[in-house]
Amino acid sequence: MPTPLPPYEPPATFVLPPTKPIALVVVGCGGTGGYVAQGLARLMVEHRRRGGPNLVMMLIDGDVVEPANCGRQLFAPSEVGRNKAVALTARLSAVWGLSITAVPMMADAALLRTLSGGAPDHLKIVIGCVDNAAARRAIAASMHHWRLTIDCGNDEHTGQVAVGTTHDPLRLQGALQLRSVATELPSPYLVHPTLLHEPDIPLPDGEDCAVAVQDNRQGLNVNQLTADIAVEYVSRLVLERQLTTFLTWMDTRSLAMRSWPITPSALAEATGIPAHRFTLPRPDLLDPFGQRLFIDNGEDDDD
Repeated sequence: MPTPLPPYEPPATFVLPPTKPIALVVVGCGGTGGYVAQGLARLMVEHRRRGGPNLVMMLIDGDVVEPANCGRQLFAPSEVGRNKAVALTARLSAVWGLSITAVPMMADAALLRTLSGGAPDHLKIVIGCVDNAAARRAIAASMHHWRLTIDCGNDEHTGQVAVGTTHDPLRLQGALQLRSVATELPSPYLVHPTLLHEPDIPLPDGEDCAVAVQDNRQGLNVNQLTADIAVEYVSRLVLERQLTTFLTWMDTRSLAMRSWPITPSALAEATGIPAHRFTLPRPDLLDPFGQRLFIDNGEDDDD
């Protein structure tokens, strides 16, 4: 007898308030981050054309452009020696007249906490485009200051993009209690814990992914394709104010791609947390707009 198909689980929807302005913070402006910044600039132009709520962007990177970056990243020979965040900001702002801020510093937890205090009326989305564990640990440590954290990672020929709201597994209990609406999503670093302990590609000290591409240790297009997926996630959050997937993986050699829907079984597969915990009742559950849905009667729920 054929194995029966598993029951269909309609995906839940993670939503953002429709009228809140959004601030996008890109950490890392190199191989993936440059393409992310370019794609988000195009998104800002389209969002402005549609007359949507205010949308601003900040680019963070302490590195300078080196000759090996030119052509393989979005930099020209005339920009060698300039800070990457400053160079991208100047170019994208000049072309489209956008509100982009450059922070020419390496992102650590203290810097990210400080920056998260700006634009208090904006929903803040941080997009990590870094290739080392230390930078990811800084992003993870500041996750509670951002509404959403998106992590972009890749190796030689594969890439993945993960979207999350919390690094605390306890906050995921009851995240799908409403079934059709998701109130929380797992941190990218709960989904891929090794990102906090080792880089995607072990590079010698001082090398970046442009050198890896030059030496044929990384595919020429893997950064751009990873960036395109991240930009699509952000586009849906900005233009549609919703997501129904939280994780996407792709392979440039086989041209295969898979996305994980926001369902109890997919969340369980990605995190190792039992599926039933995502639908357990939570007396303190808030809807996506911050309104309390249930009153705590003082009784604990059984697992």
